[in-house]
Amino acid sequence: MYLRVFTCQGHVVVDYIPGISSIRLADLVDRLVHKDDEKILQTVLEAVSMVSKAQYLLSTSVYELESQVFDVLKAKSPFPAIYPVGPTTLSFQLENSSSDTNVVPDYIQWLDSQPKSSVLYISFGSFLSVSSAQLDEIVAGIRSSGTRHMWVARDNASKIKDGCGNNGFVVPWCDQLRVLCHPSIGGFWTHCGWNSTLEAVFAGVPMLTYPIVGDQMHNSKQIVED
Repeated sequence: MYLRVFTCQGHVVVDYIPGISSIRLADLVDRLVHKDDEKILQTVLEAVSMVSKAQYLLSTSVYELESQVFDVLKAKSPFPAIYPVGPTTLSFQLENSSSDTNVVPDYIQWLDSQPKSSVLYISFGSFLSVSSAQLDEIVAGIRSSGTRHMWVARDNASKIKDGCGNNGFVVPWCDQLRVLCHPSIGGFWTHCGWNSTLEAVFAGVPMLTYPIVGDQMHNSKQIVED
């Protein structure tokens, strides 16, 4: 039932939730595209129903990113206290990796050789990917711009390397927080996954948003508009 309603009314704008600016139904429910996802929805609804029994509410968000939401929650919710505890990043690992001078990854060595704030870091997440046509357009744009870039891509690495030219570095994985905190990074092209968003906030890196699915749509809106 939920899927049928959302599919038919995806264009409808929701503008009546306190603390949240207007957003389309389609952007709220993009994840619910298969009948099996109704099980996920049911699990979420059951979890939400248990919230009223809690004494405190801890959120892995950042007050500065969602100040209106937290102000409304504090004013209207039954909780004695609401605490935004983000950004929840493993900063102690960052300190440990930076102090380990014996093992320096090749991508860090490459970043060390680049000018300050000159590199665009690109990552669209570990589990989702853009379409082949979208990838071709992104690669063409990066090549045309001549932008220094570091791109994390498990698949299509050879295609990206060949297409983007010699002005970048492509790796299948990296220590993302360490990369974002590197002085040569000037921006982050991100799919707006929540962990990536929090790490970018922690590092103070500007974000170019490219949401793909689910809560990434709302996260992107928070970053860009709110």
